[in-house]
Amino acid sequence: MQPIEIVEKVKANYKNYIKTAFPVIDDDLRSQMYVSIDQANLLWRGPYLSLQRPYKTAGKTLSELKDDLGLHPKLLSAGKYIDDKGDRHLPFGQWRLFTHQYEALEHILSGSNTIISSGTGSGKTEAFFLPILNHCLKNPGPGIKALILYPMNALANDQHERFARYLAGTGVTFARYTGDTPEDERNAEKNNKELRPAALCAEAIWYRKEIRNPNTLPNILMTNYSMLEYLLLRKLDRVLFDDRLKFLVLDEVHTYHGARGIEVACLIRRLKEHVGKLDGKLVCIGTSATVKGDGSGPVVRFAKELFGEIFLPEHITTEKYQELPPQGDPYLPPTPVIEEDDIRKLRDLSDLNLVYDFCIDHIAPEELVISAMDAVEGKGQDAPAEFLGLVLSRNALFRAIEKALNDPCSLDEITRYLRTGVLPQIARSETGMASEEETALRAGVDEIYLRREVEAYLLLGAKAKHGGQPLIRPKVHVFWRGLQGFYRCTNEACGKLYVEYMDTCEVCHSRCLPIEVCRSCGQDFYRAYPDNPDVDLGVFINRKRRKNLEDLQSSFLLTDEEQGDTLPVHFTFDLHDNTETSEEDTDAVADEAHAQEVRAGYCAACGRLYLGGAVDCQCELRESVRENARKLLNPRTYLGKIHKCPACEGVYGGGMEVVTPLRSATMVS
Repeated sequence: MQPIEIVEKVKANYKNYIKTAFPVIDDDLRSQMYVSIDQANLLWRGPYLSLQRPYKTAGKTLSELKDDLGLHPKLLSAGKYIDDKGDRHLPFGQWRLFTHQYEALEHILSGSNTIISSGTGSGKTEAFFLPILNHCLKNPGPGIKALILYPMNALANDQHERFARYLAGTGVTFARYTGDTPEDERNAEKNNKELRPAALCAEAIWYRKEIRNPNTLPNILMTNYSMLEYLLLRKLDRVLFDDRLKFLVLDEVHTYHGARGIEVACLIRRLKEHVGKLDGKLVCIGTSATVKGDGSGPVVRFAKELFGEIFLPEHITTEKYQELPPQGDPYLPPTPVIEEDDIRKLRDLSDLNLVYDFCIDHIAPEELVISAMDAVEGKGQDAPAEFLGLVLSRNALFRAIEKALNDPCSLDEITRYLRTGVLPQIARSETGMASEEETALRAGVDEIYLRREVEAYLLLGAKAKHGGQPLIRPKVHVFWRGLQGFYRCTNEACGKLYVEYMDTCEVCHSRCLPIEVCRSCGQDFYRAYPDNPDVDLGVFINRKRRKNLEDLQSSFLLTDEEQGDTLPVHFTFDLHDNTETSEEDTDAVADEAHAQEVRAGYCAACGRLYLGGAVDCQCELRESVRENARKLLNPRTYLGKIHKCPACEGVYGGGMEVVTPLRSATMVS
């Protein structure tokens, strides 16, 4: 498998999906939109490469550390189970924690607010679970002592299974409270919800009725922020939380930014007020694989604003890796010329002759390759992997790539490092200077060939083994984002498109507004709202209580945001005849639901819409825009929601508008 090639294919497919999901009939708009989509960082960032190196360990087992940490004896014997594959898992007392797990455990046990920021599969859950379990064992009895919030139900479901294995036999109870949690057994059968599994441990509380029962209140409650909102509002559920709550955990804490972050921050403050812990006595914990930065300052500020609590830099826990072993007798191969066909041949690394030929042509001296071939003779199907391990373990360029990938970085950053000697971590810093110890191993090499060389080393390294262990474990990270919506200059002679909010055009200084298109034919419109919430467009649109246009306010400014319950205004400068493209039943929507077309003038300088026969706008902004934007424009203008497209007469159904913003979803829960 070639992860970089796979990422490029996914990027191409995603780009094509976005282009086909929004049909745009106007040639100029479509051209600008495609150019914007093709540019870097609009729909994704990356790929970023990193190596999953072994984490540093604390050295001692939890049993050996029990007195130093004050661990309950029952915790040391918990956690033992046999998984579905038949593998035995050791009890917690025999665990040797990673260094970052041990540090987080210490911080949380001491009552410090903590952020655990480490890679996927690094044991973040166990780092906060163990101190919570320890507290529950030392403070037995019903009552919610820990609340864990997950951004998606799928994460809560996955963690529920893990907690069931860890908590079996401990007497520490737990429950999952989401929209899928049935009220009781009868409710589950009636609404086709999952009944309590027969094999589930006794510590798991399954039904809402039991969760609310004061005698069976769980010790650990798992939910999501939306459900927590309901739990704090509904009188029936408010009894769940009281001053017994000790821990608040936000899993995937990086998802709580922007408007959602503000909403959750307010929710946390309401929770703390409800349980009477506004005085810093609630231990707040956040976990993430991506909340990192240059230093701990940005993470500390983010956590402080989100939780409303004090976070110290030393309590931001990150993973620490074992040092790379020293190279014995390293060699630097000459610069190879690797073609695209050579990379494609590396798809099948089980062929020892193919690997042998590639290494002797591009990677290592002939005598080293021959020596390594002799060393793996008779090792069967492991021979190619062991051969690569012997060849690459002494390769100086391979070690330089390993060093660069200590932190995630892009392929461009790796090749820049090999050409300049400046590590990516240093290049991002203020100095950006290479250290005296670093050498530019590929100075002056063509960028295309160097990218292929790096890709070849990663493919070979992922296959290689040394001493029976993988030589490297490369990971490819890509950050995807939905289409956030386009804004376009409203000057008909300009029409420049922007990939994000833009109030004023950078070219002609005219007003910009968001763009929408018909789902059926691709007819484009500007979408706006009267800036005055008192402007009632409904009296003109609704057939039953329709008034004359003269009864409306003669002019009003347009804004891109809905003001109260105001209806939208749509306008376009070029209405295409697309009736042949519609396959919808055009009579499916009653006439009174359609937007009504009006005669109107529009000032691109100030964004004011004039209803009726205005011929000019005397705004002060006319002199600040280009001359071709100073006269009043006369677009095709429609008031109200467009349920039937004026261009193709198509409808969407379900009471939804047939037009849609050029925007896609950013999260699926």
